[in-house]
Amino acid sequence: MRLTVEEHSEAVRRYAHVGRARGLGARACGAPLPATGRRCSRDRGHGGPHVAHGRFGRVLAVWDRSAVTRTPDRIATSEELRASRRPTRRKKAPARPTSAASSSREAGLARRVGAWVRAHVSSFEEALFLVMFLAFAVFAVQWALLLLP
Repeated sequence: MRLTVEEHSEAVRRYAHVGRARGLGARACGAPLPATGRRCSRDRGHGGPHVAHGRFGRVLAVWDRSAVTRTPDRIATSEELRASRRPTRRKKAPARPTSAASSSREAGLARRVGAWVRAHVSSFEEALFLVMFLAFAVFAVQWALLLLP
């Protein structure tokens, strides 16, 4: 079974009640739908079909495990590439500087905060509410400092 919004919009609506992974430590399943960029957004270890959600919890695609095809046998695995000593297609990334300057510390903090948000905030709505809450908190502190000298 493989249903997408583009091809089977009526059939996908039957799965509108299926929710995405929610909660503070919840992890999404992440199973990919072949030939698309969509991934399952239900809880890891769920039962039933895989479901990909879009913005505001809209169901975009539904598929089961039989729709996920295996990689073809003609594609060589990494062990076979190493055994035949053929060069890989990817080039090695250039080395990054490891200095501990103040600007790199700030960039590191922003990168760590971004990684934490991606790991703990599972939906667009939660990220939007988090930004709105932080803006309100900054606004409230500024007004408190202005009114209470």
